[in-house]
Amino acid sequence: MFTTRQGVSTVSLSGNDYFICDDGVLYDKNITTLINYPALKNSTIFEIPSTVKTIKENAIEVTNNLEKIVIPKNTATIEEKSIFWNYGLKYIDVDKDNNNYMSIDGVLYSKDGKTLISYPIASERDEYTVLDTVEEIQSYSISSAKNLRKLYIKEGVTSLNYGSLYLCENLEELHLPKSLNKIDEYALEYNDKLKLIKYASDKSDWDLIKIEDNNTILKSNNIKIEY
Repeated sequence: MFTTRQGVSTVSLSGNDYFICDDGVLYDKNITTLINYPALKNSTIFEIPSTVKTIKENAIEVTNNLEKIVIPKNTATIEEKSIFWNYGLKYIDVDKDNNNYMSIDGVLYSKDGKTLISYPIASERDEYTVLDTVEEIQSYSISSAKNLRKLYIKEGVTSLNYGSLYLCENLEELHLPKSLNKIDEYALEYNDKLKLIKYASDKSDWDLIKIEDNNTILKSNNIKIEY
């Protein structure tokens, strides 16, 4: 795993048999694996090369200038937590002929619509409804979405994964389905403006949900849970 340092604007290599840098971005030698996009790179659009099949964990993270990512047809594997905390990111696009991933209104999903992979932090939407086909919301996938005020999660989702809604600083209202049975660590941490959770069942079902540590907002007297 290669983890970005926030002060890096380019990566360079010379005489290396295993890796290559193209326009300051680090890949394996054959440009089939994207390893690291520098956090301070000035570009606003990153069109991932058509040869890239795998995007590694932490490959595109903590950028300041990046507004749009374009994922090519041949990308078959996007590792969890590979695109996150990109503070200017407004849109993720995917080639329509990609068999594994798709973009719906700039949000990255698996092609079958069962997994939400990455919601762009700087999207200007203040409300968002997760696709009703979704079963999994990946770790950190909606984390730090700065303009979201209302979020609707539909029936079928069973878990809010680790850090999935971490630090959504303006989130005020959250709709959760009856199918939910686990809220993982940090899934709802640091959502200080969250005042209302609307749960699609009764209190007896809510009490059966396994709530892991570091979700202190759920213990606050400032939050209301409607059943």
